[in-house]
Amino acid sequence: MNMDNNNNTIASWHTIKPLLSLAAIDILSYIIYFTITAPVSLLGIFTNIANVIVYCKMGFSESSNAHFLALAVFDFFFSLIQLMMRTLYNPVFKGLHNRALLMYLSHCLSHGLYVMVGGSAMMTALIATERCVCVVFPLKVKSSYRKIFLLGIFTNIANVIVYCKMGFSESSNAHFLALAVFDFFFSLIQLMMRTLYNPVFKGLHNRALLMYLSHCLSHGLYVMVGGSAMMTALIATERCVCVVFPLKVKTLLTRRRSLYLMLTVVAYHVAFLVLIYSDPGPPYDAHPQRLAFYYFSLYVIPSTTCFFIVVFTTIFLILKLRQNQEWRRKTSTQTDKSSVKEDKLVRTIIAISTLFIICSFPDVAIFIGQIVYPRFDYNDPQFSNLLLFLFGIGLNSQGVSASVNIFFYYKMSSKFKRVFNACFALKCFGKSVVLEEKTSKK
Repeated sequence: MNMDNNNNTIASWHTIKPLLSLAAIDILSYIIYFTITAPVSLLGIFTNIANVIVYCKMGFSESSNAHFLALAVFDFFFSLIQLMMRTLYNPVFKGLHNRALLMYLSHCLSHGLYVMVGGSAMMTALIATERCVCVVFPLKVKSSYRKIFLLGIFTNIANVIVYCKMGFSESSNAHFLALAVFDFFFSLIQLMMRTLYNPVFKGLHNRALLMYLSHCLSHGLYVMVGGSAMMTALIATERCVCVVFPLKVKTLLTRRRSLYLMLTVVAYHVAFLVLIYSDPGPPYDAHPQRLAFYYFSLYVIPSTTCFFIVVFTTIFLILKLRQNQEWRRKTSTQTDKSSVKEDKLVRTIIAISTLFIICSFPDVAIFIGQIVYPRFDYNDPQFSNLLLFLFGIGLNSQGVSASVNIFFYYKMSSKFKRVFNACFALKCFGKSVVLEEKTSKK
């Protein structure tokens, strides 16, 4: 009876025409790899390295520094794993004898990829939440950030370095540091994945090996995404708490509690990463049901929850920012320095959270679509190729999110800019930075 069912299932796969053919996927993968995946992943790797360096230099006197550092780490590993995955799983290696091995390695990497995605999502939610807390407690906020576009691995390394230099006297420094770490690894893994899983390698004999390596990296990639999401949610939630309870922020969000929250997010994703690589064990493409359970319970649900947390906290921060501006406009003709600093900090969190929402929306839409329409699944021959392509688009958007945070930090935070320039000796910007600092002091 089971044999008949299996035969019927196999026959149905041959009779149903997929919405997107394999040849079309190969062509699109080849184009996207060289135009989007490889450049964005490389940028993600270098920018997240820069983020890590800068935030380590900035120190962690502010909790937001640590948050952005953690986000940079998640995004760094995401970019790295994705680059490796896409390089291994690439149509250019399709004709290689060891193509199966490359695909297997790419599959193994995919576990780490989703861990990085989850970490990045959590860190983004953490940052947005923390910003809401700081809006509630404007007198207690000590960090400010502004819009700036950051891309990839080097920026998150710079973030980590800068936030380490800034110190951890403020819990936000540690949060941004963790976010930078997640983003760094996300960018690094993504770059490696996308390089391995690339149509340009389709004709190679070892294409299967490259695809397998890319698959292996994908696990770590999603771990980084999840970590980044949690850190973003934590930062955003903390900021909302500061806004709602301004007089109790010191007792509610002490430096130790904020650090424990960040370490909990990091420990969760480290355990997630160890679990998906150790429990099924190699070969990593031989236990689809178990891995699907781990992804759904440890990545999809937490990351989607963080997505909605960031959405609500961002809306709250926008409304609160407008309310504060309207109140200051009616009560006073001058705006004090602390209010301007608070507004900059809130705008930075809003910008980062908005970027996270936009870049995470494709993945969340796919998850919700699969819940609403169960047939929208990899096991359905009509949607399998389309889903594979859509998830690739989602990973590329996550790579953008992991790569551009450093520009927001540099543009909005004078302290971050000062430490960044000191760390990397940006002579070309030296005069303008000095003039800007003198003007701000006046």
